[in-house]
Amino acid sequence: MTDDIRDADSRIVEDTFNRLIEWVVELNFGNVSAPKFELFENEESGTKERAECDKTLADSGVRFTPQYWKRTYGLEDGDIAETDAAAFRQPAKPPADFAEHDHTDAGLIIDTLAPDAGRLNAQGQALTAALVNEIQKGETQDNILDRLAEAFPNMDDADLQNELARVLFLSELVGRIEASGELA
Repeated sequence: MTDDIRDADSRIVEDTFNRLIEWVVELNFGNVSAPKFELFENEESGTKERAECDKTLADSGVRFTPQYWKRTYGLEDGDIAETDAAAFRQPAKPPADFAEHDHTDAGLIIDTLAPDAGRLNAQGQALTAALVNEIQKGETQDNILDRLAEAFPNMDDADLQNELARVLFLSELVGRIEASGELA
């Protein structure tokens, strides 16, 4: 509805300007053809929607010609490098795999999640041992963090939090895997 009103207003303004131009030309130059006034329509308002629509169509496999891009987006010759369309073909996406996978041993998962555990420095090994000990006692995360901060006052807090998060994640993961193995 608003587009119709806007278009009607544009036509009224164009007609008014054209009538005024005709009068000025007739008054000054006599009976000659007068230039025509046309309002410039700002197409930016629909460009985003058009681009989203074009992207959706292109993603579904529609191939547009360079003439379409030039006409739709006001491009000129030389704005688009025309290349072989086969170069832009994307490989087909593999179909979704919804099959259940075999459950793996918890020890194997821990070995793959912590590949550099053997390379920890002495402080990291001591920290890991202290964390594992506190977790086995059933301490809360806040209590563990406080005790470790007291035991290692020179350690960077970010490193301490990262190590705590990693070990807690691993312990929770092992617990879930072992529980699912018992239920199966």
